[in-house]
Amino acid sequence: MSGQSRRYRAGIIGLSGIAANRQGIESHPALGSLQGGSHAAAYHLVSRADVVAVCELRTELFDTFRSTWGDVWPEVRTYTDYHEMLAQEDLDVLSVVTSDHLHADMVVDAAAAGVPGIFCEKPIATTLADADRMIAACEQHGALLSIDHTRRFRGLWYEVREMVRSETVGRLRAIVMTMGYRRSMLFRNGTHMIDTLSFLSDAEPEWVVAELDDGFEDYGPVYAGDGGTDPRTDPGGYVLLRFRNGVRAQITMPQTEAGSIFGFHLICERGSIFVHDKGAELWAPGADALTVERQTLAVPGYSFGGQRAGIEELVEHIAAREAGREPPAPLLSPGNAGRQTLEILLGILRSHHEGNAKITFPLAGDA
Repeated sequence: MSGQSRRYRAGIIGLSGIAANRQGIESHPALGSLQGGSHAAAYHLVSRADVVAVCELRTELFDTFRSTWGDVWPEVRTYTDYHEMLAQEDLDVLSVVTSDHLHADMVVDAAAAGVPGIFCEKPIATTLADADRMIAACEQHGALLSIDHTRRFRGLWYEVREMVRSETVGRLRAIVMTMGYRRSMLFRNGTHMIDTLSFLSDAEPEWVVAELDDGFEDYGPVYAGDGGTDPRTDPGGYVLLRFRNGVRAQITMPQTEAGSIFGFHLICERGSIFVHDKGAELWAPGADALTVERQTLAVPGYSFGGQRAGIEELVEHIAAREAGREPPAPLLSPGNAGRQTLEILLGILRSHHEGNAKITFPLAGDA
């Protein structure tokens, strides 16, 4: 069967969190489809993919999955051992939606089992050694590895980066990023923020200086969280980061109870751009030094985003391989980009642990 017409067999490891809920997949008559609020919802929106198997240690979640998705995939098979699922199911695409520190073995084993497309939740891993063996295994076995850093899959953020690249308001000099709420956790939501900084700056990191939230004075230099559940095991913090192209990033990311406070302010030579998930504004100098002209930027409505676009991309790449043609573009969020984000996160931990020392990249020693 041709790559364009056949159905692609998908599996999901992990059924909690954003793995399997069904919110946010309705359509708007003018704006189109919402992105979908989970991996299962994303597969439902990808026209050529079917979830044929799921794996979870907590077997009560199988009943929840069937009640939520039984009308879509009534014959889905369930496993408590992902090795068995990989051996039995001949999967085309696999979502790894487990705790942060458990991704590595599952990705390595899936690549070795011949799964051609792997969509792994962020962060890629919690050690560089794990990230490196994941990337190496996928390269060795010809598997595609994509990391779910969701802003890489949303049109708004690409439009802003194109404005930066074209120097619409001059060369980018600095980025000020703020995020404050209860789950401002480095490895939970901070990984999204750090990855977005790398994406917008379009460069590799040079050095970092950091301090973590109060109460985490003895934290580091390695990850010591619980996989992404409890904010008390994963701090927020305050960071100064320089990229090799000279762009500086200032990050203020405390854990607070104030609700979600979030945004990126890109400061350029002739103006600036303020962007968050709901939209963006271009700020340009006004008639005098004390005024600013603000222009709201047109952004896509309910365009593809998050898990849907990541899975759609993997399916298209697999189909291209099967048809003997090149994919339309490189992967948007490849393993190497996820590794760079992880290295910055670990540099933040090391800087804090060493008394707010300046840490240069690449990191030396074990990480």
